[in-house]
Amino acid sequence: MTNELTTLRKEVEKLKLQKKNKMALATTTQERDKLLKEISQLEAIKKSPSALKKFGRTYLRGLKKTGSVLWRGITKVSRNLEANAPEFRQMSKGMMGQPKRPTSPMMEMYVPKASPYYSTTPRKMKSVKSRPLKRKMKSPKLKKRKQVKRMKRKSYSNRPSKPKSQMAWDIP
Repeated sequence: MTNELTTLRKEVEKLKLQKKNKMALATTTQERDKLLKEISQLEAIKKSPSALKKFGRTYLRGLKKTGSVLWRGITKVSRNLEANAPEFRQMSKGMMGQPKRPTSPMMEMYVPKASPYYSTTPRKMKSVKSRPLKRKMKSPKLKKRKQVKRMKRKSYSNRPSKPKSQMAWDIP
């Protein structure tokens, strides 16, 4: 219990130092006021153990969330990178952290650059699904009598008009 509190106090101290450094760089009075308030809140948190526990819960949870969000963002971005780009190669080499052996320019010309850390085939891009089309709204349901009237009107208007003959009756 006391170990946790001491680690939390150290975290609060680190945060206070960060805020003070930011305050030294702040140009507007609004920023300075905001940072001063945050520093005073951290002082108040540091004094009471219950506030320290509460701070620890929220602060550590926030750190976990930001870490996971950052990792998700990095993985999403890395999916869309072109594997053959020189920037990507440089970045991947830096991430692996292998020391680069000094080679002369003459040796570089003759030695093939085959590295097992990246593939030469381009990655497939994810296909983006288009939005579904909006369907037209159906007309509201009518009562039976009105429906019948509408049907009669339609059938009357859709009937092909026949030319009336002059002699409608047959001559025997």
